[in-house]
Amino acid sequence: MINIFINQVPEFIVELKTLYNNKDYTELSKAAHKAKSSVSIVGMNQLADNLKTLEMLAKEGISPEKYKDIIDSFEFNCNSACEELKYYLQTVENRWINNYWVYIFIELLIFRKLFFGLRYFKKRD
Repeated sequence: MINIFINQVPEFIVELKTLYNNKDYTELSKAAHKAKSSVSIVGMNQLADNLKTLEMLAKEGISPEKYKDIIDSFEFNCNSACEELKYYLQTVENRWINNYWVYIFIELLIFRKLFFGLRYFKKRD
């Protein structure tokens, strides 16, 4: 889910900016609606509210002077969130890899103890 969000953000930014620059406000409203859903899922509620405002304003073609600020805020906040999420994913991945190798090491120690333990008992017989 996080990777989907990270991959969608650049697409949303390009789409929102392009539609704004082309003054295609009806499609801008639809794009804001799609982006709103994505930011809501990751808990960026204030940004979702801003996109809801953009969606409603653009749908009616009202106050186009406000659109750019909302889009710029979306870009800045989503890019910041993506950087944090990428760092988090990398940290989790590194921990998993480290824990995996610790697990393998412990398994080898257990195997060694069992193997040598069995050999020891066989020699005593």
